[in-house]
This record gives sequence, structure tokens and C-alpha cells, in this order.
Amino acid sequence: MSQPTQPQQQRAPAKRRWKLAVGIQRERGGPDIDTEPVADADLAEHRSELWMAGCLRRGYVDCSMESLHLEIAPLIDTTGSRSIVGFELEAADPAGQQVALRFSIHSIQHVARRAAARLLATGDLEDGDLYYYRIIPRCVELPAEAETASAGTGVGVAVRETTAPLHFLSVPLARLLERARAVEIDKAETAYPVFYTRLAREKAERVSRRGADVQPAVETGGLLLAVLCICPTLGEMFAVVTDVLELRGAKESKYSLDPSGRTWQGVQGDLRALRARRETRWHVPVGQCHGHNFLPGETGLDLASSAFVSPDDRLWHGAVFSRQPYQLCHIFGLDRDGGPADRVFGLADARLLARGYYVVPDFDLTPYLDSVVPCVRQPKEIRREAAV
Repeated sequence: MSQPTQPQQQRAPAKRRWKLAVGIQRERGGPDIDTEPVADADLAEHRSELWMAGCLRRGYVDCSMESLHLEIAPLIDTTGSRSIVGFELEAADPAGQQVALRFSIHSIQHVARRAAARLLATGDLEDGDLYYYRIIPRCVELPAEAETASAGTGVGVAVRETTAPLHFLSVPLARLLERARAVEIDKAETAYPVFYTRLAREKAERVSRRGADVQPAVETGGLLLAVLCICPTLGEMFAVVTDVLELRGAKESKYSLDPSGRTWQGVQGDLRALRARRETRWHVPVGQCHGHNFLPGETGLDLASSAFVSPDDRLWHGAVFSRQPYQLCHIFGLDRDGGPADRVFGLADARLLARGYYVVPDFDLTPYLDSVVPCVRQPKEIRREAAV
């Protein structure tokens, strides 16, 4: 769950409709040389994260993401600068209670990068130039009929594409926790619980490090298959990773892994075979794993290990797992001495950030195969922003 990044923040006045833009500056606090609107599509991960925290993790699995009517409010730094340090998204859950998450300015860094790319193309910025960005809040007055018709943070026309429905099995969380070994679990951990079976964790590492046996080393990886579960007593959602589908036939290089059309055809065939069997029909891809089979010093960055999410990783992962708030990215790398290192990353502050997980000896699905919790379809949306 996303948390405020500043210790003292004040929410902008409620009962107003806010839209956001990003201002690009050559110098911190200087004049804006360009602005870029924050579109609804830019807040896709924010929306899905609020859906996860406010609905799925509280037992409301029959609530769709698009049923949430979002309100946005800028967060003002009260320590003296009065700058906008982030924003809050708020919606009502199916019981009518208000749920809200706060996001930092870093969560819309991709909007700033888009603006910077345009400035590079026009020559207003040169490669290597340092730039700064800020959040610009805009209070929008809408006619009553437009306010009633609009959903989300902007006014627009939505084209919705419905994907396969999510399914959850009713599984007591305590039964897994009492057998689990915690890995990188912080006491302040707020991410939803993720479990690996021992064999699935070993397979993820084996598939990811296979590229280290090639000279020169390349990236290899696979898709993480899991069962999504709801605890019948706590209402908490969690995932159990039980298998890994290797990405076969992908273009493999030292710093990238590019699945081909043949790769995806194989994945679809494997998934169809799994769903035809009763014991594996509820397995779904929840993320990916791959190996960074190089030393951290080779990146030119001061890193403790090469188990980090690269810009290319973010692009690929976002293209495949966008709007899936339970998404996981497991990177297997090397530390500075060449020893093994790995980290799991999940959605937080609308970004892939490091998180912990659990390992259990095994997970017998048999007692729970008929305990499917009623659920809804998960829609994907392409929204065109209208001028206001």
C-alpha cells in the first residue's frame, strides 16, 4: 500500500474536481519550460493499486476496478515550501466507506519523462541535460451533467476491453503463515502476502540463472504462475506462486530478454493445457522472473547487486502486467563479489518497489478447488481525454 513520502502534508480543499499536470524546469524552482497533462491512462497503476487496497484486500472481490469513482486531491508540503509533493486518490468501497491512498511525486515520473522526450526531440533539451519536474494542480469546474457522467479523474470517452475474469480460492491465510519462512519481510511491510512453494522458488531461480551458463552470459526467465486466494476469516487477499513457465524461444542478450511471437504462442498453449486440468485450472500469470547475470559494477551505477529493475524491465513488465495490482517481478542477480542475490518487486506508489515474500514447503490445492469465491471480470480501459 502506498504511503506518504513527506512527514507533514496537507490535503487540498475537498469538494473540488482536480486535474494534474507536470511542469518541467531547467533549474529547481525555476520557470517551467514545458508542461504535460497527467491523463487518466497515466494513473492506471494508481487506480489498480487503490482497487487492490480498498476492495480486493478487504474481501470485496465482486467489485470491479471501473466501478470505483475516483476523486483526486493534491498534497501540499506544510514544512514551508508549500509545494505539491504528491496527491491522494479517494473512492467509496461497495459498503459506502471512503478509501484513500497517497502517492508521491515519483509515481508520475513517467509523465515527466514523456515531456522530456518531447523536449529532446525539439532541441529544447540536449542528451545528458539535468531537468526537474513538479506537480501542477488545476481546479476544474464542470457542469453538473458532466460531473455526473464522468468517472475517474478526468472527463473523457472510455473504450473498455474485458479480459478473463479473476478467480479466488477461499484459503485460510494462517495455515500458510504457520509453515512459512519469511524472506526480506520488513516489520512495516504493507504489501499483500505472497507465498512461493519451495519447488516454485527453486524453479524460478533455475530458469533465471540458466543464461549464466552461456558465454557470454544472457538474460533468461519465465512467467510466475500463482493461485489467487482470499482468507475466509480475515478477508485478506494473497497469492501462492506454484510454478514457472519458461519463456522459450525469446531473443536473449546480456541486458535484455525479448519474447518472440513463438514464445507467446507457447505460453498460450501451456496455459490452455493447465486450465484443462482440474488441479491447475485456477493458475494465472501474476508476474515474471529473469536473471541479471552480470556484476552490478558493469551497469555504471553504485549498486549492491544487479538484482534491480532496469528501465527496460519496467517497460516490458508494464506492457504485459499493467492494471494488475498483484503483479510481481523477481530479479535474480549477482552481488559485488559475484555471489547470488535476488529481490522481489511489487506495485507500490504505482511503481515496482522491493518487497518481501514467504516460502512454504508445499501447497496442496485439493481441499480448496471447489471453494471459488464469486468474482467479476477485470476490465482494461483505453481512455481518450477530452478538453475541459
